[in-house]
Amino acid sequence: MESAFPSTSYFGTARCTLQPVVGRVFPADKGLTRTESALGLLTAPVSINEHLYYLPALPQSRRLVGEALGEDEAASAFPVLIKHPQGKVEGIESGVRSAVVHHEGRFVRLKGCGNNHEGLKVRDMCDDAQEPVRVGGSVVEEIRGCMFEHTADNELLMTRFIAAALQPHGLVTANTPLFKIMYAQPLTGPFPPALDVSEGAAHGPDASTPVLPTLPYCCGVFETRGDFRLADHVLRGLELLLPSLVDLTALSAMDASAWFPEGAFGPRCYRGEVTEMDETHMQLLCGGGLEAQVVLADLSAVPLPLIEPATTPETNSPTCDKARTMLQTALMASPAGSTLLGLLYARLGRECGVAMRAIQAAGVCWGSFRDLGGMHCNAHGNNFALCHPTAPAAPLLAPLDFDFAFDLAPTLEAARKQVPAGDDASGSAVNKLPEQLQEWFDTEPAALAMDLACARTTTGTKNDHEVDARVAVLRWALRDTMVRTYLHALRGEQTLTEACEEEAFVQHRAAFDAVLQLALALVANVKA
Repeated sequence: MESAFPSTSYFGTARCTLQPVVGRVFPADKGLTRTESALGLLTAPVSINEHLYYLPALPQSRRLVGEALGEDEAASAFPVLIKHPQGKVEGIESGVRSAVVHHEGRFVRLKGCGNNHEGLKVRDMCDDAQEPVRVGGSVVEEIRGCMFEHTADNELLMTRFIAAALQPHGLVTANTPLFKIMYAQPLTGPFPPALDVSEGAAHGPDASTPVLPTLPYCCGVFETRGDFRLADHVLRGLELLLPSLVDLTALSAMDASAWFPEGAFGPRCYRGEVTEMDETHMQLLCGGGLEAQVVLADLSAVPLPLIEPATTPETNSPTCDKARTMLQTALMASPAGSTLLGLLYARLGRECGVAMRAIQAAGVCWGSFRDLGGMHCNAHGNNFALCHPTAPAAPLLAPLDFDFAFDLAPTLEAARKQVPAGDDASGSAVNKLPEQLQEWFDTEPAALAMDLACARTTTGTKNDHEVDARVAVLRWALRDTMVRTYLHALRGEQTLTEACEEEAFVQHRAAFDAVLQLALALVANVKA
């Protein structure tokens, strides 16, 4: 394990440290099996030592049943690590509970290796109004910073299954499963003092400091292709870059309203002014949903007055200097204006659409269901990572985070056998779970479309950044372009494997990467 994390522009800049602890290592390529029976959508918390704990429920799970590696074999395969403020291994923060380290020449993501630098922690569970969740008068607690055995196993196998479904379409998953770590019981090692475990105790000596109940706490270990996310890094960064990437004087002289077809509410961006109704997500919401591409702009063939961005404190680095030089070369080849931005957004949308179509065709729900924790939906922009380019034709994006994913068909079959859960209009008992599961599966493509359109309807992405008003019309025309190609690809009308598409993509790849490097520099500290 390398103690220092190498410099790279495809991961964030928020450093963390990790420390070896005691645990077992299970290889992900042995002993994985599918479980054909549903666990059921749990609505009740788990009672342990007179305390109620929320554990994420899964409609159906896949389990890893192989043996753990021996001590010597595990030590040479991968160390058992957890985030710790005085750790000796350097990594990069990946969200709240994960980190990326560099191991034997590979970037490795540890999902569930500690809640920030607090180790594993217990806290009261709150609802959307930030009020404590109570069941039978008792507050429900949740354990933060780890995966659990069923979610870790499920993600290892579902990631491999989805990778196989994506491969014929020229796509990959962002993560490749390597191992499952199961931390020792009780937890040992240099945890913060508040997290010392007393076997069988629910709280620390003063009855106020929560400690961990005895459960199989796990961490998923994956080789990863990148960690910057599409919504909160790539698209946010691109939209923050627009004012310095476009000649604003030349842009203001363009008839931008001509970019847009007749919208759901009449002419869009009338006289260059943007209203809420002109925004892409509103056109989707009120203009036909997944049929709404007829009201969306398409900038993939529109020359724009792009310029080389000036150096700023965020982009003052050798990587960004190289990106500016590369971009300048591309722009010199198109003195009358460049279609680069429109093509980049179109490609991003196309890759998302092809991925969603492949996942749906495989009969997989990405992770939409309701349990005690509320409504889950993993079909959003932050569950696409920007890939480190390994070849000119390699995809820009790759989907990830399949811990809540499940096979729809066997889950429906098991759900139909459950005890009826409600009444119909006549008062007869009915089982509504199969209908709900099918509905959640069916709505995932629309949920992703709305998120790409910058709706503020999911907790999975922020979509809260302010964009310079001078580029507002351009921003929504580019979002239109991305969603438009997403919808075409979702229906199979566009692919990534057509010879003309591959050739055009390879031709522009270096310039795409240059723009993306400059955009990422503006959001390197944003935690998705």
